[in-house]
Amino acid sequence: MDVIEAMRTTGTRRYYRDEPMPEDVLYAAFDAARLAPQGGNRQPVRWIAVRDRALKAALKVTDAGLGRTSVVGGASIYPTMQNLCLALRAAGVAPAVTTMLCREEPAVRALLGIPDEYFTAAYVCAGYPARPFPTKLRRRPVEEFVYADRFGEPLYE
Repeated sequence: MDVIEAMRTTGTRRYYRDEPMPEDVLYAAFDAARLAPQGGNRQPVRWIAVRDRALKAALKVTDAGLGRTSVVGGASIYPTMQNLCLALRAAGVAPAVTTMLCREEPAVRALLGIPDEYFTAAYVCAGYPARPFPTKLRRRPVEEFVYADRFGEPLYE
């Protein structure tokens, strides 16, 4: 399936069949995810593949009341931004996602005339690249950042 078709047909799904996901499908997804643009190429992401039913049931909570800004409510913007970035890349445009302007949200709101009922989550900068796109990205292998059911328990070895 091409990337644009995938974007046109991938909506949020919350109910699943009981059959387990094949390991090769999961591995390939993590392998592709690790190639995403990352600020400063720090590769800070760690994944926990939760397969245990009891753990899954216990995870039906949000981050409300944690004494920090909720990422749940505004997180829907990020898949949308990734689709924008992929569509731009398919057209030869180089996108970059940044959240750095969020620190200056009041000034950005005034500059761009953003109404009070909206907030900023991140920004996409885009243009034609001054240098060619890389032919290969350097990223850590999946085995270093994917865990099984609990942080630190390798899913792949």
